Amino acid sequence: MPKKQNEYTRSISDILRDNQLSQFDFFEESSEPTFKMISVEKIELNELYKYRKINNDELNKVISSIQEFGIITPIIVRIKENDTYDLITGIKRLEAAKELNISLIPSVVLNINKEQMMMILVDETINSENTNPLEKAYTYQYMAQELKLTQTEIAQKVGKSRPYITNHLRLLSLPNKVKKMIIQGLLTFGQARPLVSLPKEEAINLANRIVKEKLSAREIENYAALILSNRFNNQHDNLLLKELSTKLNCNVKIKKNKLILESNEIDDLIRLLNNLLNEGGNEDAI
Repeated sequence: MPKKQNEYTRSISDILRDNQLSQFDFFEESSEPTFKMISVEKIELNELYKYRKINNDELNKVISSIQEFGIITPIIVRIKENDTYDLITGIKRLEAAKELNISLIPSVVLNINKEQMMMILVDETINSENTNPLEKAYTYQYMAQELKLTQTEIAQKVGKSRPYITNHLRLLSLPNKVKKMIIQGLLTFGQARPLVSLPKEEAINLANRIVKEKLSAREIENYAALILSNRFNNQHDNLLLKELSTKLNCNVKIKKNKLILESNEIDDLIRLLNNLLNEGGNEDAI
């Protein structure tokens, strides 16, 4: 028989302690947390939660637990001005409740501001073992933009090197299709990092190949370097062709290792040949 939703023997302070929230000093200044049954429709996910992937197996376990015992531990939320709430902890319980069509969910309501809430979420994201690389990247971006921290200061706060922070932030420049693969767990940080230097289509194509062929980080780096090398050579060739076309006043192409000069009139072709002979210092022009 599932436990009734309002039967809780543990105190709010115990719940905060279990979620490692009692360490934050601002709780001493804010009003006392309260317990409340809240409509799941009024609970919103903040920007950091949008990039969090919930493992289906873990979610199914939570669903099974709720079906058998009910929601034993309340979620933790922050109250907002328009009678809605920001989720702080308990996303799996919230999603499980939605799957089970549970309309009201037990919640501990904190009276804190958005900045204080984000401090909690930043701490949780950084210290969680289940955080994907893109979650960390958006967290570091938030710290840089909203908290006005430099990459060096972020590195000091999270106990990482500055290049570690920089490399994560670079993931944000990847195409959305590649970002989705990271969130889904199809690409690791080591696999995604070499894709940052590639143009959009090449990055997507190589990402698909990584997933399909299970390429190692070293293989990915080699492929990325080859793509960039070929792209540089193509750009260099295009610049030479453009310069030659301008100089000869005709369309110039390279096809199958052949240099092709395109002309619609025989007189133009003779003029082109004369130009080439004169450039070579040959006095026997046509």
